[in-house]
Amino acid sequence: MKRKIRLLALPLLLSPLLPNPLSASSQSLLPTIIGGSPATSAPSWIAALTLKSGNLYYPFCGGSLIAPQWVVTAAHCLDESTSNTSLLHLVIGELTLSSASRYVTVDRVILHPSWQGETSGDFTGDIALLHLTSAVELTPVALADANAAESLAMGTPLRAYGWGVTSASGTLAADTLQEVDLPFVGFSSLIEADHFLAGGNAGEDTCYGDSGGPLVFAGQLYGITSYGETLCAQADTPAAYTAVGSYLPWIEGYVSGNQSEPPSDSSGGGSLPLISLGMLGLLAAWGRRAMTSGKLS
Repeated sequence: MKRKIRLLALPLLLSPLLPNPLSASSQSLLPTIIGGSPATSAPSWIAALTLKSGNLYYPFCGGSLIAPQWVVTAAHCLDESTSNTSLLHLVIGELTLSSASRYVTVDRVILHPSWQGETSGDFTGDIALLHLTSAVELTPVALADANAAESLAMGTPLRAYGWGVTSASGTLAADTLQEVDLPFVGFSSLIEADHFLAGGNAGEDTCYGDSGGPLVFAGQLYGITSYGETLCAQADTPAAYTAVGSYLPWIEGYVSGNQSEPPSDSSGGGSLPLISLGMLGLLAAWGRRAMTSGKLS
């Protein structure tokens, strides 16, 4: 089966083509989860990652607030964003992006050292941390412990949130946070020991643009949307999620301030060349390669 990367590139490509890119005034933009329903309220910790160009904000991935100054997301969302944090802005705890009241800035992007990039075919370490410029007064999500996912019964409903595409063709857009319950399928048939599977019901799935977003159960964050089939929401084809419990020591090391700084950490600066609107063609080509790489067997 082909691997689908729920990735940065597709939403950035779509955003300029839609009539009203998200801006600080009023717009309607983001696509959403397939087969879900609009959330009636947004969790205080839900985050949308956007890149700013002028007064426009281009959403591309999701994330979760795990501490007043930390957001966790997928590493594959940020491969081309780590050289300049000044363009990265987050919307946290908002239901409707077009009416977002605040954009939160980031001063550090930290990719897990195991992450080798999606072209490696191995998504081990598909997790990243974003350090906010200043703390936010919102309640973070609790993290499931190291053994929590392994203890889940098959079929346990895990709730996914996101603003990714609403159809396999990726043409429908919505501005309101979506949610869907996906059954836990287990850890089998994966290259990565740090991932688990969820979903597999026809017409229900996370998809492009939901990358980095949460998979929660009983008020705890269990998974981060990582990869799956090229065609979303097909029967018997669950998607893969990074198991947060596999990375608790790494996460807690940074959140507590005890983690040493690896050379690959980003702390701003640079030019972020692939995010300029003039380079969207190159970004689109990169995205098409990512969407057809690897396998989920």
